[in-house]
Amino acid sequence: MANYLTLADRKIFNRMFLQLMLICLVLGFSLTKLHAQNPILLEKYIIDEGIENSEYLQTLLYDNVPAILISSEGIQEVRSGYPQRATLDASSLGSVSNAYELFRTVKLLQVNLTKEQDKSALRLNPELLKNFFNLNYVLINSTIPLTQAEVSSMVSGFEEGQYVILFTVNSIM
Repeated sequence: MANYLTLADRKIFNRMFLQLMLICLVLGFSLTKLHAQNPILLEKYIIDEGIENSEYLQTLLYDNVPAILISSEGIQEVRSGYPQRATLDASSLGSVSNAYELFRTVKLLQVNLTKEQDKSALRLNPELLKNFFNLNYVLINSTIPLTQAEVSSMVSGFEEGQYVILFTVNSIM
């Protein structure tokens, strides 16, 4: 006796196989979906982490560490050495997509917002920051009113824990 499937059985088998494949694809995409990283107010982060645990971040922010300024005119070293901090205006963000050797050692990227138009123009994503191999922190420093929801709309595609995304309002660093 031959062991074979009838035409009706093959159709059922094919349909079940396609359904199973569809379920696997949906599960695969849902498991690999990137969770949006929530930006944190700088002051809240320092309080939540504690002074001792945020000492490194505070050193990067407030001490005289080697740094670079990125502007439309180019890159300027503020203090020689391996830069730990990079500061730029939102309008100069496009220049960070170029691979510069100086970007390799940067731990903190500070983006300054000074105009209302900067809020709608600023879009950060992992592809834009790929040349910052040692980046730990992204700080959006705004001199204009800014909410956490607005900052969330400026950053996309970051995995939880990839970078610590911080923002601060109405201060000049």
